[in-house]
Order: sequence, then structure tokens, then C-alpha cells
Amino acid sequence: MALATASQRAASGPSGPSVLLLPGWAPLACRRHRRWLGPAFETSQHDLSAARDILTAHRRLAGLLARGGDRAWAYGEFLTAWNMAQDWTRCEPRRMPVFSQRWRDRAAALGITTTGKQPPRVVIFPEAVTLAAILTDLNWRRNVALDWDDRPFYQRIAESIGERSYPRWPLANDPVRWWIRYHRARFGQLRYRPWDKPPPEPPRPEGDGQPQVSVGGLDGGRGGRMGVGIAEAVRPLGLGAAAWAT
Repeated sequence: MALATASQRAASGPSGPSVLLLPGWAPLACRRHRRWLGPAFETSQHDLSAARDILTAHRRLAGLLARGGDRAWAYGEFLTAWNMAQDWTRCEPRRMPVFSQRWRDRAAALGITTTGKQPPRVVIFPEAVTLAAILTDLNWRRNVALDWDDRPFYQRIAESIGERSYPRWPLANDPVRWWIRYHRARFGQLRYRPWDKPPPEPPRPEGDGQPQVSVGGLDGGRGGRMGVGIAEAVRPLGLGAAAWAT
């Protein structure tokens, strides 16, 4: 009840009309009142009238969660994308000029004075939703898991946020590189299993009903066991013992 009351006040003001909240779903924004509600740990609320792209991104996020069939998994990937986009704000503006200018313009439109190392999450929310759509794409996830060339993956991310290319940060700072390493590690055993040495076949008991014949020359003169003996193979041709003796 406390959460619902706080969301109502955030969406419409202390004395405004009530907002209907559906059970089990805590929206990050109210499209009706154009208010940013934010996650539970945020206390600041914002009027989104001057930042319509945030409302559009909120609608896209709702569709993304509804299409996948696993809302909890998709929302977890969105939170990962949100953290990654937050890390991008620490990149030098000259390396990600479009993204850097966009979130700064969005912050100014919302009346946010950026202080500290990272801005409020609301200013990079649209880019987080865009990145989440890529992280939940099963085709891209399969390509990354199979350890294929990751340059198209980087380029796809760059183009999605309006950049010409993705800046290759040092390994310790690049959030995309960390996601790739984690994702590939989860499927490492599956990726390398086809190249492992196959296990030896279990020995078959004698007299298991399969005809046996020692064949010289086909295996270097050592002889071997064949599933179907040569005698069994040529019998339909009418070759008897005399034929073997010639």
C-alpha cells in the first residue's frame, strides 16, 4: 500500500488524481501523467513532458517484457543493460559523442544538474531499453555464445545508439566486453565439447549375435571385428566355399 501511495503521489502530485496500478507490476513511468516514477531506491521524480523519448522507451520496454514469454528473465537483462548504459556515461564525450550529447540534453530538459561521477538513471533510460532489445535477441546471444567474430555485435550496439562505431575501451572498463566474457563462459563447455576426444566404446560380450570375421589387409593385417562378416555379405551372390578357396 505504501508503494502504491508513493507512486500515486509521484505520478500526479500530492493533491492530484489517483493513478491506477496493476497488481504485480511497478511501472517506471506513468504515461498518462507523464511522470517518471523510477525504481524503488530513487526518491526524485521528474516531469517527462519535455522528454517524450523516455515515455516512448517505457512503452517499448513493456512490449519487450510481454513478447519474450519470460518476463523475469527479460527484466533481468534490461537491468543489466541499464547498468551498462550507466557505465557509458563515464566514457569521454569525444569517444561516444552522440550518446554523450543526447543524455546531457535530456538531463537539461528534465532540469537535472549532473553532479558526481554518474547522472541519474532516467537520462539514459531510452538507451538502456535499446540495448536490452539486443541482449535479449536470441540470434545475437547465440552468435556471442559460440565465440564467433564479435565485431558485428559491437557495430550493432553502436548503430542502435546512433554512434558510427563502438569505442574499444580497455578490457577492465568496457561493459560490453564484460558481458561478452560472462555470456561465453556460461556456454564454454557446450562450445568445446564437440572437439573433445570421444570416450572409448564399451566392450561387447562374446556371443552377442553379431557374426565375426578376421579380415587381413583392411586394418594392416591385424584383423578386426566387423558388424556383418564378409561371408554374410557375399552369401546372397551365391558364392560358396569353393569361391573363397580360388
